Amino acid sequence: MPGEEFPAVVAFRAHAAKKLGIPVDQVQGGPISEVHANLFKNQRVGKIWAFVMYTPGAPKVETRGWATPDGKVITLEQNLGLLFAEAGVWGGGGSPPLTAQELADRLIWSQGVDFSPQRDLRLGIPAPELTIQDGAGTLTFLSGYRAPGPGGAGGGPVQLARFEIALTKDQQAIASSKPFAPTKP
Repeated sequence: MPGEEFPAVVAFRAHAAKKLGIPVDQVQGGPISEVHANLFKNQRVGKIWAFVMYTPGAPKVETRGWATPDGKVITLEQNLGLLFAEAGVWGGGGSPPLTAQELADRLIWSQGVDFSPQRDLRLGIPAPELTIQDGAGTLTFLSGYRAPGPGGAGGGPVQLARFEIALTKDQQAIASSKPFAPTKP
């Protein structure tokens, strides 16, 4: 029905309000409809919508993540197994299954605009790697953070973090990270 919000939008808006510390009616961003959700193709995972919601005014503070059509919110901290299931990690899900690089790109996107994928084999910075055997495994990847600087150019060097997503047989995914230093100068 026109004007009626979908459960995914309602759920993520409520999540964003709590995370951003503002009333629900002040949360901005989207997508606000299935039509708009289709514009987020590079962050979307199968039927799971990608969201970017933020505070009004400047500077904007944002939160990113996903929600299922029935309103389950997915972030690095909660319900991450749903994203991996839809991505086809345990079979089924999206068609074709997402690669380690595609999964890492989406998870890094969810961290915000100041984060970027990192890969440089010459510097000892490996490509994302997904291993799964008998329903359990890991996804490892590196994320780089560069603090925003004057005019958006960035401040200081990129700070690297190694993410490890533990994948369990009962289709759970638990994220952890730690600082990473390249092995080569």
